[in-house]
Amino acid sequence: MKNLYSPSMLKSYLSCKYIIFNDINEKKLNLKKIELSKNDQLRLEKGNIHEKNYLKELKKKYKKVIDIKNSDLSKEEKISKTIQSMKEGWEVIHGGYLKRDKWRGEFDFLIINKNLKSKFGNYSYEVIDTKNSNKPKPDHIIQLGMYTYMLEGTQGVLPKKFTIVLKDMVKEDVQVNQVNEFFKTHRENYEKFTSNGIDKTKPEKCSFCQICSWQEECEKIWIKEDNLNQVGGLTRVHLKKLLEIKINNATKLSKQDSTKILKGFRKEISHKLITQAKLQKEYEKTNIPVHQPNPNNLNGIKGFNSLPEPTACDLYFDIESVEDHIYPGGLEYLFGIYYVENDKEKFKAFWAHNKDEEKKNVINFFEFTKSHFKKYPSSKIYHYGSYEITALLKLTSFHKVKGIEYDHYLNLDKFVNLLNVNKQGLFISENSYSLKNVEKFYDFKREGDVQKGDVSQEYYSEWIETEDQKFLDEIESYNKQDCQSTYELHKWLLEIKPSETSWFVPQRKDGEMELRDWEVDMLAYQDKVEKSKIKDPKIKQLMSDIIGFYNREDKPAWREFFERRNNSDEELIDDPECIGNMKSNGKPTPDKRSLIYSYKFEDQDFKLRKSKKTVIANNQDIEQKDYAGTIIDIDYKKKEVLLKRGTSQGILPAILSIGPDKPRPNTKLISNTYKFIDTLIGKENKYKALNDFLDKKHPRIKGIKTGDKIISSDEFHKEIPKIISNLDNSYLYIQGPPGTGKTYQAANAIIELLKQNKKIAITGLSHKVIHNLLQRIEDMASEKQFEFEGYKRGTLEDDDTVFNGEYIKTYEKDPVFMNALKERDKGQIFAGTKYHLASTFYDEKIDYLFIDETGQLSLADLISIGNIAKNIILIGDQNQLGQPIRGTHPNESGQSILDYLLEGKDTISEDRGIFLNKTYRLNSKLNEFISSNFYEERLICDKSTDKRIINFNKKSKIKDSGIHYIEMNHKNNVQTSIEEFEVIRDLMKEMIGLEFDDQGKKRKLSVDDFFNESILRSEQLMILKESILQIHQPTNMDILKLLIENKANVNGSTFEPEPDQLNPWEIANDNENEKMLKYLVSKGAMKHSTRGQVKYKKPAGQIKVGNDEPEFKGIEYADTPKKPDTLLGKLFESKSDKIKRLEAAAAQMKEKEDKAAAVRKKIEEALKKKKEIGLSNKKEQAPWEQEDDEKSVFVQSAEKCYVVVQSSIDFEPSLLSIISISLISKFVSEVEQVPPGGISTDSCQYQISVTKNNDTTVVTFRGEGLNSSGDSKLSGLDGFQQSILKSIYRSLKNKRALICQDYATLLEECGENKNKKRKSGALLGTWQKSMLKKSLA
Repeated sequence: MKNLYSPSMLKSYLSCKYIIFNDINEKKLNLKKIELSKNDQLRLEKGNIHEKNYLKELKKKYKKVIDIKNSDLSKEEKISKTIQSMKEGWEVIHGGYLKRDKWRGEFDFLIINKNLKSKFGNYSYEVIDTKNSNKPKPDHIIQLGMYTYMLEGTQGVLPKKFTIVLKDMVKEDVQVNQVNEFFKTHRENYEKFTSNGIDKTKPEKCSFCQICSWQEECEKIWIKEDNLNQVGGLTRVHLKKLLEIKINNATKLSKQDSTKILKGFRKEISHKLITQAKLQKEYEKTNIPVHQPNPNNLNGIKGFNSLPEPTACDLYFDIESVEDHIYPGGLEYLFGIYYVENDKEKFKAFWAHNKDEEKKNVINFFEFTKSHFKKYPSSKIYHYGSYEITALLKLTSFHKVKGIEYDHYLNLDKFVNLLNVNKQGLFISENSYSLKNVEKFYDFKREGDVQKGDVSQEYYSEWIETEDQKFLDEIESYNKQDCQSTYELHKWLLEIKPSETSWFVPQRKDGEMELRDWEVDMLAYQDKVEKSKIKDPKIKQLMSDIIGFYNREDKPAWREFFERRNNSDEELIDDPECIGNMKSNGKPTPDKRSLIYSYKFEDQDFKLRKSKKTVIANNQDIEQKDYAGTIIDIDYKKKEVLLKRGTSQGILPAILSIGPDKPRPNTKLISNTYKFIDTLIGKENKYKALNDFLDKKHPRIKGIKTGDKIISSDEFHKEIPKIISNLDNSYLYIQGPPGTGKTYQAANAIIELLKQNKKIAITGLSHKVIHNLLQRIEDMASEKQFEFEGYKRGTLEDDDTVFNGEYIKTYEKDPVFMNALKERDKGQIFAGTKYHLASTFYDEKIDYLFIDETGQLSLADLISIGNIAKNIILIGDQNQLGQPIRGTHPNESGQSILDYLLEGKDTISEDRGIFLNKTYRLNSKLNEFISSNFYEERLICDKSTDKRIINFNKKSKIKDSGIHYIEMNHKNNVQTSIEEFEVIRDLMKEMIGLEFDDQGKKRKLSVDDFFNESILRSEQLMILKESILQIHQPTNMDILKLLIENKANVNGSTFEPEPDQLNPWEIANDNENEKMLKYLVSKGAMKHSTRGQVKYKKPAGQIKVGNDEPEFKGIEYADTPKKPDTLLGKLFESKSDKIKRLEAAAAQMKEKEDKAAAVRKKIEEALKKKKEIGLSNKKEQAPWEQEDDEKSVFVQSAEKCYVVVQSSIDFEPSLLSIISISLISKFVSEVEQVPPGGISTDSCQYQISVTKNNDTTVVTFRGEGLNSSGDSKLSGLDGFQQSILKSIYRSLKNKRALICQDYATLLEECGENKNKKRKSGALLGTWQKSMLKKSLA
């Protein structure tokens, strides 16, 4: 029987529990594994070669090496031999066996460690394992962790670490004590599972199925039980939702009504899943493939509407590739093109057997297609799936060839993906849209041995070994058949294309696109560098590779931008870059020359934030502008978004999906890159700091010899400013791990440089990063009473870009910065992102450039802005914040600034930079893991960190400081996990209220210790905080109820709240204080003792619990030894305890409750009436708020005024209201639209009457103190607006100057326009046209 207790079995259990069932029942149930493919065998062989090579390296290093793996011993004999070898002190033991209790397993290597004693003597052993992989994987950690567990049992001591030897002999050490709890939990769970859970487990489809040798056995079970996972397109999230509504098999799903919407599903998804199940069930009965068009995609550029009209000699394209284990780095080894010309079949095969030939293939492919398109201008390249387009993007970027042609083909819509046509346009009776599955619809028959892509990889690996041409012939035949099948598929789609669909017509005309200016420049500079005589070949190669960086980096974003055009609003819900399928929340409100739109959104994850400019993600309306507006607010709780959009942009639709704007232009950055290249080619002695960095030279510092230790003490605040001041046209990297004060050190150095009248530039990846450093500088300058001038580049309408401190202000216009630079002998700060600092007027004008969080910026960024400064200071830590890179870049050109400098090292050496080695944030337990795993054990923690202690509850899951592994069960999640949310929430609940000892200062942990405004940017975090607050924060209703119950009174003594006193002014919001106190006094729950004051302000007194507080008996409290005996205690007790206590209190205080019954009844009646007329959609409110609402149900407040517009002209009434409200609110009085419930006759009103007299618009305007009229010869809404302005102008003499300030060109009565006839023209322009065409509904 197979050994159940081995590291490999534990790995299998964590991948899929059912593997264990199959493994132990293989013979009993006659189960059959899928045989290892040639591909799998090759992987294993490569792994064995890697292990043998490492053994050779160890034999060179160590003298005593024993090889047990290749001996003829049995497993038990190998266990004995391993123990004997350990006793004898062999330095390296290869391939021995370990055993501990039930567990046993064969390791790769044991290496002697003479720094740790064991029961064998003054030495012990550590595990080393070889993995033919580029990086460590979770299953590697599990496997070696189990070897380490068994090793501990053998030698009596737990090793400190184990080591994974990756490709190219790269070693990764893992500290055992930091991951031991993880192993322990999984090991114990597995042991429980093997004891009583194996026979209970069932197969579940997961990502591991694709590589599992039991896949076919599980498929048999799923087919037999009619499992939902057999329905095509059904995801894990869908499965979870279907099971929740009791649909547990495919037949049940197929019997649902596809015209109805399944609970928890969107309409489009519900229809798709039901239809798919119906078709598959029909196919099972008839064995005849069936299909039907997708009615959801008959409109828009989707499905069949994305098919262009067929033309002569279209091309059909397919690529064959192999993975890294067959060819280092992978290889796209075959491009195949099939076409029919003059009724003759033709096939072109482009072969590549190395990277140089791969590059040549890319060139040949584009040269061939370019020639073909000259002959057949309208022809297209058809392919199946996105792989071909993605591969070409990667290859053109990596090899730096034909990237421009690739872009042009995309712009000309030369590529047509038939998989998208299939998936979007058709429902089919297959559970997959793979080409092999679809082929049965057009009866395509394949020939040859190679029938699948993975087999073609096996054949290619066979050719590598044998060089037998028959393998390449088989692969080429397979590739040709793929292309032919794509051709036949295209013909079939054309035959079944629904008549109501249209042909896709590219926006650009067929033909060759002319080179754009930036493309001409890029080609010219590539040629310039290649022909140059730059001495250092590495720098020459780097400059060649850097050219085109920004274009390559933006390509994925551009591709996504255009792909979203073809997505439905429902599909965009699943795009995390967008907010999809938003519904209008009412009419937009005017704001100067803009409109504010309110939209409601559904549950979804998205990255868009406040102040971001957005576009209509799937805009296909030619008349609609792309720009959707700027997000001015997002309410995650109410699921509302506010967008601000200029009136000239037109009106937004009622259903809207928004996404990120196009990539911003990089013109200045690219121009600066070319400028730097010119200096290298021309051998100009410029930009020394930037050149030093690129050459990776030691920093040049006055007073410090090259190669010497840069900083000599731990007094960083004194030494760093001096070192930076002595920097001699060079650069310096200051590495700051978590909590080491890198921002403080940077700010401190900058202040000292400002005192020396230096000009400082500050930048970072984002405005937020820049603002963080600027704020620290401001604070420090105030402390030191030092004044200076600072200039920050931002957009005043975008809050995220604005920083206005005491010394540093935000400006929009470049002349402000240009003029400031001219000032001499004055310390100044110039701050902005790379896009601003790349301005030409900064060139060599800055003394010091500080880049914060440098690890986030690319090497190309430094080259493009490094020209501005004599000295460059790099602040950051590549281990915390890495570079967000998206494009594919050759060689080192895609690296971040710090990755380029450090060359894979974790820390900067003492002779090349400054390492801030002391953390004031991490305690010793946290720092032990962080320091050893990320900072080469150079990071130490300050003594104060261990004096910050949380006194954990003994019943809590977390009982001490440090890193803890908390297990949780979850499945069928993709982007979000409710289970994870609940675990985190419960952990927080346990910790809130615990005592926190901060170096002797004790307090209770609160909700705010876990959340701050900067992290509350996702819906899940908002909900998490809300759920915590529901338990631990009192509501106004809680406060009121308890105050009334306990007869709280205000005394006249000084206000100094004690722990047993409640301060309502701190708990209630500021705008509620007066209402709340007034209400309490009116109900006799509070006495007002302040003298001679009309308004109810915060009194100088205390609110106490009355002496007659009742005793509560019979209630048990889980977390506290006794009942809460104070008002605050009651408010902050657990939810369940509070419910029990309040129920008991209600029973014992019935007579006190009766006093408030009349008030509550009155409020309930008012709310009921509100609900009846449709005005009550609010959550429960405090009574002081409800009384105001009660009045508003019946009459309108006398303080509000409304606009009533009556028009005999055919104008959209809502538009007239918007314009009227805007102008009246601005110049007369704040007004609102009439609410749905109407207004009373005595309400404050402004009545506007609009009539037409021949070609003149006449407006009569009546209201409080106003009775006037105005007229206009202008047409449409311009005439209406001018007429209102005239009537206001004539009535309000005191507002005439203000009116003319904004509308001088519109009113003849204003200044220089007096007695002049206004020329005809439109004020509202395109807004007017859009208004007339579209409704605001």
